[in-house]
Amino acid sequence: MGVWLCHSVYLVMFLLSLEVHLLLQPMTPQLSPVEEQERLLDEALGIVKSQALQMKRCLDRSKLMDGLKHASTMLGELRTSLLSPKSYYELCILYYHTLL
Repeated sequence: MGVWLCHSVYLVMFLLSLEVHLLLQPMTPQLSPVEEQERLLDEALGIVKSQALQMKRCLDRSKLMDGLKHASTMLGELRTSLLSPKSYYELCILYYHTLL
């Protein structure tokens, strides 16, 4: 009887610690793959648009090195394997249009 009681106490303690652990984990909603792609693409497009604007401002002010820094940051957004081919193509098109 004593061994059974000891195992029961350990089981209850384990279940309580597991419940506390699950309650302390952040509750982030799981996005569908399509929603995740949209989020990643929107984030990358926002960075490219922002850096393109900064690059053009620097080049208009004849600050070549600063303009190249912003172009390099834009180019860094193309170094991803997280985007689907369609999303990556859309990002590339925006990048190339900003360089024209």
